[in-house]
Amino acid sequence: MPGHADRTIQFGDVSIAELCLTPVAKGRAVDLSRHPESLRALIFVLSGELCLRDRGQSVRLRALEWSFCDAGPMSLSVTADTRALVLTVPAAALAEHVRTAVHSAASGVDKVLLECVRSALATASVLTSQARAELGNVLIELAALALREKTVAARKIAGRKMLCERVKRFVHRNLRNSTLSIDDIARTFNCTKRYLHKAFSNEERSLNQFIWDLRLERCSQDLVSPDLAGSSITDIAFSWGFRSAPHFSRAFRRRFGVSPSAYRARNTSIGAPAPAVPHIPESRRRVMAHDPCGERRVPAL
Repeated sequence: MPGHADRTIQFGDVSIAELCLTPVAKGRAVDLSRHPESLRALIFVLSGELCLRDRGQSVRLRALEWSFCDAGPMSLSVTADTRALVLTVPAAALAEHVRTAVHSAASGVDKVLLECVRSALATASVLTSQARAELGNVLIELAALALREKTVAARKIAGRKMLCERVKRFVHRNLRNSTLSIDDIARTFNCTKRYLHKAFSNEERSLNQFIWDLRLERCSQDLVSPDLAGSSITDIAFSWGFRSAPHFSRAFRRRFGVSPSAYRARNTSIGAPAPAVPHIPESRRRVMAHDPCGERRVPAL
């Protein structure tokens, strides 16, 4: 196909293919192995941008990004001239990694791997077949290390997310406990306070903010509940773990923009002034007493 100047060089059990892609009407089908079930492919974009479709899944890769997929038939499409390197390695070395994720090759082990792939391709012509095979083994180890780091990182994130959900449920169950604190939660889950904060690092609110916001939400609901019309604002605040009325009032105003009493009066009839009773002349009251329906009129005086 015009505009494609590809080359593939073998390095023992691995190979490196250089792809030069230009925009075409349809995605280019690429098959990097006769036995795709035994090999995996790492695709690095050097410049430009490409869309990779593999087994019904799609990922978009930009410069210095890479992904991992099967080495069998895949579809690559670009909207501008794009250069990419494809490293195929034995599937056994990368069996546990999740496919079609996007990773950055701008730093860390990923960057070292990409630089080694580029250097291996650039110096292949002056290397013996034995040297290329040994270099291929090094590339396998680097690829496995890079993907192993991603797997470990993903497991850590999953573990922190699971802890975050467990802590939230614990807070809901113990919200009325005025002694509930970060220290208590850390002891309950046998972890450090620092790890707790990391577990909430991807949340919109910190753990401490989550606790106080939840308490304020519960207080706001109780303030307008008809069942608690006879409860004072202070009693409601203390029932949800607040230990200081002034602190509750300040926190409530920051959260809702009004004082607790104003919030209650605005959303219910509790605390609102009684409606004014119109003055009725004595003569009118006597007439109404004999005519409950009020149909008879009092003669004008």
